[in-house]
Amino acid sequence: TALMAEKQPPAAAGTKKSKGALTNEDVLMTHVAPCLSYMDLFSLVKTTKEMRSRLTHEHSLTAVLLNADDKFGKNAKATIRNVMDLYEKGKIHKPSPMRLLRLANGKRCEMGPPCDTPEARKVVKTRPDWGLFCCWPHTVGGSAEISLSKKSLKTWGATVGDPRTCQHSMSNKTFLWKKPMTAADGEKIGPITTATSPHDGSTPDPTLVQLFQRLDREGRERMSAAAAVKADARQKKKASKDQKIAAIDATVKRLAGEVQGVAGCRALVEQLDPLYLAPSKASPAKLRAIVDDVRDAYAAADAALGDFSFLDESNLRDAVLK
Repeated sequence: TALMAEKQPPAAAGTKKSKGALTNEDVLMTHVAPCLSYMDLFSLVKTTKEMRSRLTHEHSLTAVLLNADDKFGKNAKATIRNVMDLYEKGKIHKPSPMRLLRLANGKRCEMGPPCDTPEARKVVKTRPDWGLFCCWPHTVGGSAEISLSKKSLKTWGATVGDPRTCQHSMSNKTFLWKKPMTAADGEKIGPITTATSPHDGSTPDPTLVQLFQRLDREGRERMSAAAAVKADARQKKKASKDQKIAAIDATVKRLAGEVQGVAGCRALVEQLDPLYLAPSKASPAKLRAIVDDVRDAYAAADAALGDFSFLDESNLRDAVLK
């Protein structure tokens, strides 16, 4: 055996990965993951447990707040902002990086066993009061109505008055979540304070809150800058189009010459309408052909004005008119 080991080629001996060497997971999560949108990142981390173990809050928040498309990612951004706002106020349990990514990619009610209500697939973002991805029937069934009467407030006054309590208030009543929630993987989710459990005294992680605020601010700044660029491009395009239309009118006026009534006449406008809509297609040759056509028609009508040679002199009435 020792002899075989000595004769083993160097390449074969070095096939086993040495401890500390870079792995595919290192490269992907360090260099690729920060550039992915929340959908692509979710697909990536689902491939192996090692990927999921390397997922961080910065990965998840960056994928949604910075890398998500403004049009198709608006619900994902609204969800993450809602969840992080509730967490910052100490109302819900700290969401894990995977929890944030699942919520951003949510497409149906998360209540288990698998929700089979007609509204299950109509959920597009978290419920703003609870930070849970649930349909309306489960929202109604999962919350408890608390009267705001003096008698009820003797029992619930401290809970209802706590700013860390998730609740949906109305004129004379409020709603609390009935019981603590746990995700399928065992993670605590949703409101900390419920109708059956007090607040656990936990406080928001300032590092996570600051990270969210920084990325959210940067994302909004990028969105504003992109919107300003688009608005400027639209304004320039409109100004360019107006200039081209003005050039069409000037060219038509010049080509019409001394023939009265050509510029602005209905026959001319009807032929110029397609070019007004797409002024870039208005070539000098097209404008000249249109103007010549209308001008010749007006010139012929003007020359024939007052000509009664077509009247028949043998007819008394025509003879009188002539």
